[in-house]
Amino acid sequence: AAILRALRAYLVAKRGEPLPAPTVAALAQSLSAALAPSDWREEVPARLALALDRLRAGDPVAAREALGDLDVRAAAAGRHAHALEVRLVRVLIAEAAGEADAAVDQLLALLPGSIAEGQRRAYLDLGPRLVPPLQRALRRARDVSLGSLTTQFVADLLDDLRREDARGGDGTAMLLSRREHEVLVELARGLSNKEIARVLDLTENTVKFHLKSVYGKLGVDRRSQAISVAQALRLIPSPHPNG
Repeated sequence: AAILRALRAYLVAKRGEPLPAPTVAALAQSLSAALAPSDWREEVPARLALALDRLRAGDPVAAREALGDLDVRAAAAGRHAHALEVRLVRVLIAEAAGEADAAVDQLLALLPGSIAEGQRRAYLDLGPRLVPPLQRALRRARDVSLGSLTTQFVADLLDDLRREDARGGDGTAMLLSRREHEVLVELARGLSNKEIARVLDLTENTVKFHLKSVYGKLGVDRRSQAISVAQALRLIPSPHPNG
């Protein structure tokens, strides 16, 4: 229940909507408890939700406090995707605090790893808020000749962010990639990994890779849990009560 609450709050905060006061209080209370090192699935979305909510309220200092040293600990534990999410929120915090140069510095420091690992979703999930620092990062990358890979990666991100903003987003786009959502939909239909691979024209190993990512994002370990949490988050339809 705590993990689901944190995930729901993170989705709401990423959409730029205010968190209800009881949710903020519950998240803060859960973080004040002594979470075990294995509680990443609760702590990461909870801290990110609180940070984004405080950022929306115009308080970058409180947003920084909400994050704590989460990115440092995540990186040390090898949880690089989580570290990237946190560091991108730090970029937004620097932007809101009027630290424009620092925001660009932080972005440029993240790009080599993101390019090497093909990490795009975390950028897109933050939506148009990330456009201004990305635009300045692109200009600086061109000015100092950081290379075509870097400039093209940033330019593509900006194009994708503008397209997603133009057509509007939903909860799915804020949590799962398009392919992850497709795999999850087939999973909910009861298909095996081999069957999902055949339907989506993927290799079975690729299906397993996407499922591992889905499980991590939803904070679950099993297929049945993934389906249940995804339905609770309205990422996929719930079964019709009459059939």
